[in-house]
Amino acid sequence: MKKAFIACIMGFIMTGAVLGEAISDKTGLGQTNNTISMKTKTIEGCEMIPLREVAEKLGFELEWNGKDHTITLDDGKMNTTLTLGLDLYYASSSVAIGTTAPERFGVGPTMVNGQTYVPAEMFRALLGNAENAVSIAEGTATFIKRTAEEVGTQQITNPYTEHNSLKELANAVGFQFNIPEKLPEGYELSKLFDISNDTVDIRWKKGDAEISYRAAQGTEDISGDYTVYDSVVVDTISGSNVTLKGNNDKVYVATWQKGQMTYSITATEGLLKQEIENLINVAY
Repeated sequence: MKKAFIACIMGFIMTGAVLGEAISDKTGLGQTNNTISMKTKTIEGCEMIPLREVAEKLGFELEWNGKDHTITLDDGKMNTTLTLGLDLYYASSSVAIGTTAPERFGVGPTMVNGQTYVPAEMFRALLGNAENAVSIAEGTATFIKRTAEEVGTQQITNPYTEHNSLKELANAVGFQFNIPEKLPEGYELSKLFDISNDTVDIRWKKGDAEISYRAAQGTEDISGDYTVYDSVVVDTISGSNVTLKGNNDKVYVATWQKGQMTYSITATEGLLKQEIENLINVAY
């Protein structure tokens, strides 16, 4: 396992070799003033392209996090974080609050012969969701680079609306909810949000540490945390099966359903399991 992990890191670094400005026989990369073309590789029915070659030509900087097996792309205006093997893609604004809805294309980022491959379509959101931003035909994916003016004016709709009271928040989402009342020592109520008028998001802070409690109707995971953690266990708390995700002795994410509702708690600095249990118990 350790050898495979090291191989993944080396493979990702090796893909950073300098590319020619014209078509490369090795990678199949072609470039004009504002258009980039890349031969695709079909993996499990999905048209995939080498990540680094395309991302760097589109103006994105890449950063590899070996601890989390994640890759972050950022061009100063838009960013995303990919997790090897996790079929979940999104785009966020680097200059304002705003994130696109997560998408799945059937395959997570995949290592092939030392290169990281991703679905070509994942770049559409990063390029502004324009109809012609990404096109795929006859085994070739074509990407339209944004001009400096387009990059500067691109906006993502902010799905978060802040409220001044719990009553105002409940009216916005259209359902009643309970919230934890006794937080771990030092945490104070910070923000009351609704997300897209259907999800409650309540924040408490202690310095830079933050706890988020979410509630919505349905059964989906609404935590918004797609990190791959070392520990994932399911425990029964207050009569519900709660999925606890974390590292070492800390829990960073808890998700569960009760009745017609789905809930999550996330903690940026992690919490002890007993602290998570206390939050969930008090929420009912």
